[in-house]
Amino acid sequence: MMFLKADTVIGRSLDLYGEWCESEMAVLGQVLRPGDWVLDAGANVGTHTVFFAKAVGNRGRVVAVEPQRLVRNILCANLALNDLQNVRVVDAALGAEQGKVSIAGFGLDEKRNHGRFSLEGAEPGKEKVAVRTVDRLGLKHCHLIKIDVEGFEREVLQGAADLIAQKQPAIWFENNVEEHDLALTSWFVERGYSLHWHFDGRFNPNNFRAVRRNIFETVKMPSINMLALPVDGREPPRGVMAMEPGDTIEIARQRWSSRML
Repeated sequence: MMFLKADTVIGRSLDLYGEWCESEMAVLGQVLRPGDWVLDAGANVGTHTVFFAKAVGNRGRVVAVEPQRLVRNILCANLALNDLQNVRVVDAALGAEQGKVSIAGFGLDEKRNHGRFSLEGAEPGKEKVAVRTVDRLGLKHCHLIKIDVEGFEREVLQGAADLIAQKQPAIWFENNVEEHDLALTSWFVERGYSLHWHFDGRFNPNNFRAVRRNIFETVKMPSINMLALPVDGREPPRGVMAMEPGDTIEIARQRWSSRML
């Protein structure tokens, strides 16, 4: 995998541990089958994209959407390095409506968490990027949607309403902001989906390089995602926790921590 040397989170994890968000892959690997179609909304440098492409095999397809030009170049390089030919890369952001937005560009040598890029509250910047809806991407099939767009999740879902109603895919989305939590979970409940929590402290003690040092131990908030499954008798995978009535992010986090003890 190629990565940004200045990226203090994803790049640093790939460099030190040889992996990133391995527990997420363990969950999503149970959802996918050879021949499936996956939409990766917010693909970044392709850690999940590469995993998805290998999981679904040559008969499957992955559509990876990434608006940041320099990051997208690294994504394409990683697909080439892994000899993956079943991935279509889309040069755009995803939203509720088609259009364009100006975004601020970041230098490759700027030390920061490059995965925290968001269109939410975007101000005029150096680059204009297209905003597309999922419904206009022309996906013939869709079995899984992964959404990591830093606060723009609801807009992506609104632009995918037709596809979701027709194809009923499983949906993996980031949900780590209390102010957005109720609106997100309500959107799925209204459409007959069941919801399941997943908390990841980012450090995997059984990481690929067997490095024992936890560089994320001072991070107060873990990576928080939810898996939404259509209520069709589908069993949830191992490694997630069902959302209960009255759950907030903090209540669910405490319940998850108790379960891990």
